[in-house]
Amino acid sequence: MKAVTIQMLHKLFSFFKEQCPHCKAELVLTDDTMTCCKECPHGHYRIETHPHLDVQIETHHYKDGGC
Repeated sequence: MKAVTIQMLHKLFSFFKEQCPHCKAELVLTDDTMTCCKECPHGHYRIETHPHLDVQIETHHYKDGGC
């Protein structure tokens, strides 16, 4: 019973993780004073947030030739 509960919690928490839409890898956070960037470790996808401008930029870089 305990193992089933732990599996359900892992599944629930996986809904809140931001993932690359191409390869489903978890995005890596890089943060500095002006921007917050979340990137795919394989370079497919990037979310760049500029809080002082209230702007969010999403970039798709598919290495296989198409979007």
